[in-house]
Amino acid sequence: MAAKKEKISISQWVRVKIQSSLDKNWPDDYFNLFGSINDDSFTKPKKLKFTTDAPREEF
Repeated sequence: MAAKKEKISISQWVRVKIQSSLDKNWPDDYFNLFGSINDDSFTKPKKLKFTTDAPREEF
């Protein structure tokens, strides 16, 4: 059993496994990608107008 091999209780082994799966793990150099693509097709979309939006029921 894995917990026995690591010489910890089962509940502690489970806690460590759950905690490690919840941690935010980003790949190396992930944040270096920001701004790295030089492509004119990447543009800010036009602001949407909501004048043609479906009417909403008032509460």
